[in-house]
Amino acid sequence: MLDLKATKQVVLGSKCVPKFPDSEWNNILGGKAVNFDIIFSGMYSTITDNRAIKNIGDLELHFGATKPAKTVETDGDWVIAWRITFKAVQFIFPHCAIELKEYNDYITSYFASIHPSAHSKVLNLDRAIRKNVKSVNNVFLNEFSKFCYLETRNLHGHGADKSKAVPL
Repeated sequence: MLDLKATKQVVLGSKCVPKFPDSEWNNILGGKAVNFDIIFSGMYSTITDNRAIKNIGDLELHFGATKPAKTVETDGDWVIAWRITFKAVQFIFPHCAIELKEYNDYITSYFASIHPSAHSKVLNLDRAIRKNVKSVNNVFLNEFSKFCYLETRNLHGHGADKSKAVPL
């Protein structure tokens, strides 16, 4: 079992460690999806992350966590958050560079081919894919054929969410 705290100390003590929000290192090292809003907000923040985490048995309490000051709302915002994430993930997992580059190309091709007024759908697709990939151990970001149902749900307006259903 990985000692997350010790591993993170080694990572943060390394030479050339990329700038990345403290809480999101935990997500990378723990195999979870990162929060692009926190990463994007970190670019504009001048204060340090002063959150405290207290463990009581299996329960983990977070104190001082606040909502990100800025959120990823455009393709440009996504590119900024992605580049920061790319550098951090590649720093820890250099063997993932091709997977990350191919995923970048995949998402940015949607931004390029869809009208800017619908870019929020691409952002939702990205969140859904990254969440899906991190919830299982047998799917990679560059296995695009495994995301067809997510594309249908998030891009084409025919998803399972009844509140957004399009009448036939």
